[in-house]
Amino acid sequence: MRELVELEAIRPELEALEVELIVLAAEEPAALRELAAKRALRARFLADPEARELTRLGLVHEGAGPGGRAIALPTQLLIDARGGVLWSFRSTDVRERHPVAETLAAVRQRVAP
Repeated sequence: MRELVELEAIRPELEALEVELIVLAAEEPAALRELAAKRALRARFLADPEARELTRLGLVHEGAGPGGRAIALPTQLLIDARGGVLWSFRSTDVRERHPVAETLAAVRQRVAP
């Protein structure tokens, strides 16, 4: 949760660099809408309640969520317009997060004119 709030704080700078913040989560759409409203998050949220896409991408920590559900591993991808990955952070532990300041630095390095 903290990571999303911190990413929201840098969203204006990301947008200035023509980078869109998209969140893929193993949640129901209604839960994501509620979260976005409660935390004033303007990122685009993609719901994957059955974690099919997250599993296909290898981004699931099985049994780590509430009630033993699958949960998305903290991951950040910088993808160009052609679908190429310019930079990534992929955690192997749901407790590990990439510092947002380092994320912004990586974006600036790869995208800034």
